[in-house]
Amino acid sequence: MEKINYFELILGAVLGVIVTEIYERFFINFLNKIRKKMFLKKRLNLYQDKKIRNFIINYYSKQGSLAELYDCEIQGYSKKILFLTNEFWSNLDIDVLNSNSLIKVVDGPSLEFKINNKMIKERQWAGQTIFDEPALYLSRVSLQNQIEAKCCSFFQKLTLIDNFEKETYKSSRSVFKKRPKLRNKILSSFNAAVFNNTYPISMGCHVIFSIKYKNDIYIALQQRSNKTFTYGGYYATVPVFGLVPIPKSDLSTTHDALHKNILLYNIIKEYCEEVFNISDLEHNKTHADPLWFYQEEDEAKDLIDSLKKQSTICKVLGFGFDAINSLSIFSVLLYVDDEKLSENIYKLCNSNWEIEEGIKFYQSNNEQFKMLLEQELLQNGTAFSLSLALKYINEHIK
Repeated sequence: MEKINYFELILGAVLGVIVTEIYERFFINFLNKIRKKMFLKKRLNLYQDKKIRNFIINYYSKQGSLAELYDCEIQGYSKKILFLTNEFWSNLDIDVLNSNSLIKVVDGPSLEFKINNKMIKERQWAGQTIFDEPALYLSRVSLQNQIEAKCCSFFQKLTLIDNFEKETYKSSRSVFKKRPKLRNKILSSFNAAVFNNTYPISMGCHVIFSIKYKNDIYIALQQRSNKTFTYGGYYATVPVFGLVPIPKSDLSTTHDALHKNILLYNIIKEYCEEVFNISDLEHNKTHADPLWFYQEEDEAKDLIDSLKKQSTICKVLGFGFDAINSLSIFSVLLYVDDEKLSENIYKLCNSNWEIEEGIKFYQSNNEQFKMLLEQELLQNGTAFSLSLALKYINEHIK
């Protein structure tokens, strides 16, 4: 009978563990890093893809609504961008502070929308910071041009964005010219989009944040982190965000019109988050009063005081849809004319995780904005918003 060599058995077991550990720790990790890089590169290329651009332009040309794709002009350079709007909605001038009439959050049951959990997990695996919380989606635009919003979950609207982007990509490469079903239902034209109420169309906002500093006007710019769900690696204004409802609270009954202003709430909240990295606002669940930061955070308080004194203006200048992924976007100009406040902002701003390399301020006539438009490195919503804001600054402020 052959003797059992325990030493060889133990050695074999140890080597097996070591080989498995090396395989899992190094080889699998190496493959995952490559997969993540490929995933992020594909995401980056999506928004500059020439086939997608040609598909979208051809689609709206056939629909007879090519004119609804915005002709963006920045510093003398003009380019049609993949952003759907019309003449009325690209020429707004609405004071955010004193207007509650633009957006109305409609009570009542929201529709049930699907969530693609597999996609959510894939995005989280790729390093994107996403979490499920209440969000607002575009229900419809009333005949009085009031935008009605309803609540859904963040994951529900992300699922629609992902589905729309995937369909756009596939349609741009379809040999048999398959009908883009989602686009036909949601975004066949601007009017079709504003009267849709069967899909959770995301409501977002691009704020052109500008300050008067050293007797000149400066505009904030950022490069979005790859941790964000859309446009990672592209340039945008600050802040950029999706709209959320004001959390309900027993304390809310005591608030005046200022505290019920849904757009102002989102702008101030995201201003504090993205410009000053106030992380307590990220989920905002630890305070009985959801509007606690209006008085407790100096950055919010200073901005509100400046708005009341009219040394800061906050204007909605436009509204439309990103034609690549269906996001509805409000264009807002937030301009701080108070030089003392501007100097504090310039020196103390501290960007959060959504921003890749910090906030940079450029003079409003800087060639950087034109160059980014030429190279298609601006988010569509920012390009639209920046074009409107520069026009407003030149006509009303300078």
